[in-house]
Amino acid sequence: MNYEEIVEYLQTGSLKCLSEKLNIPVFTLRRYLQKHNYKFPDIHKIEKTKRMREDFLDIYGDLVAPMKHFTEFQKQLLLGSLCGDSGVYMVGTGGAYLRCEHSWKQLTYAKTKLELLKPFSFSPYINKPNKKNQDYQVGFSCHTSEELVYYRNLFYTETVNEKNHLQKNIFKPEIWLMHTPISLAFWLMDDGKKYGAGFGIVIGKHYYYTRTVLEQNVDLMNKRLGIDLYVAEEKLCYMICARKKAAAIEKVKDYILPDFSYKIGIKECGKFYEQFDWWQAWKSQKKKYLIPVYGTSSNGSFLCVCGKSLGTRIALARHKATCKVYRNKPVQIVEKKHEKENVDHVVCQYCGYKARDIGAHLRYSKKPHPNRAEYKSLYQAARIACQDVERVRKKTCEKTYGDPNYRNSDLQSITLTKVFSDPVLLERIRKTKQERYGNSGYVNVEARKRTLKERYGVDNPMKNKEIAEKTSKTMKLLYGKAWTVLKVKDDL
Repeated sequence: MNYEEIVEYLQTGSLKCLSEKLNIPVFTLRRYLQKHNYKFPDIHKIEKTKRMREDFLDIYGDLVAPMKHFTEFQKQLLLGSLCGDSGVYMVGTGGAYLRCEHSWKQLTYAKTKLELLKPFSFSPYINKPNKKNQDYQVGFSCHTSEELVYYRNLFYTETVNEKNHLQKNIFKPEIWLMHTPISLAFWLMDDGKKYGAGFGIVIGKHYYYTRTVLEQNVDLMNKRLGIDLYVAEEKLCYMICARKKAAAIEKVKDYILPDFSYKIGIKECGKFYEQFDWWQAWKSQKKKYLIPVYGTSSNGSFLCVCGKSLGTRIALARHKATCKVYRNKPVQIVEKKHEKENVDHVVCQYCGYKARDIGAHLRYSKKPHPNRAEYKSLYQAARIACQDVERVRKKTCEKTYGDPNYRNSDLQSITLTKVFSDPVLLERIRKTKQERYGNSGYVNVEARKRTLKERYGVDNPMKNKEIAEKTSKTMKLLYGKAWTVLKVKDDL
């Protein structure tokens, strides 16, 4: 089949059918056509996209986002959320999407964001608790949009963090010049807390910015918002606080949800949301939503011995600290499993140290110890590793090498003594030294003296009083007799 016949077939058939007919992989055919500058028709792709969109419309209805631009309010919501916990993620190279995720306690906050970002927001989801999250997580995403690429480039730099992800950077001056009371309110709901008589926004200490940079950005925000903000430093974070607390709260209180009124210290807040019908309906519905957390009782809560039911593990721990019934309850003593020496642990006969395997202890202990061979000769009945370790070791050797008693004899045979006793190796060493230095027995004495001079201030280690005393103690400990090369003078 030549190129013209393939093109004629593709006008009515698909590339996959042609590959099956010719028994040739699809990617091989595609490469062949690309070499001839063939333009693949988009008819099938367009028809498939139309069918998928129709099915999606039938299922989700008004949640589908038409091709519109974000409103000014939505842009400020995005700005505050991205300064907080939300993130923007790329899809290919031409689009990006927003993801917001909060704990179940902030269900009202997630619902508010979901409604305010319509028709772009869709597909709310719930994540179950795991080892990291002790509570359910509720979140949603936004449709892929070219407009979100701007926010992706604005907030993310080329720096990669410890998880190999792009690092979010909120310390660009252009971001702080864009803030309004709306974005500040959403940022406060994400990362804020009650601070003194006003509020404070928590910013963790990171390596890529300093307090000076933060103060410069806060000055830019002060000029834009007309609020006298300042930076306060705590042990693990910085706080963006307001001096004129009443004026600062007055600007953001209308956009703060009633659930977050504790962060600004007043209950009269959230008037902006009263105009929406969904908000009025949600106020009456949210009471029926139970907090779904892991628990021991039938309603999914945690029970104390006094009979009180708590919502989370943290709340239960705090309650136990003051619960008289729990504190006066007799403690049940559980006997530990009897430990057997040489079965589940071994004891170092030299110092009494307990471990499953003392091989590394003998080698790296701060207190001078005999090496492995000397230890076995001194304590012939003692074990280096317990029976449990030996059993696992034999099982691994049998699985890997087919022999439970396998030892790498080739590696064990290459010791320093055998290397320098081998006449062939010794001859090679002499030959190399003769070629490089003109002396078969060359030793770089000057370099050794230079290194000792830099590190210890002497040209011989035994001229150093501390090293000589340490050597003498070690030799006495190991062999019962002090061995000194030089007599160390007191005036050294």
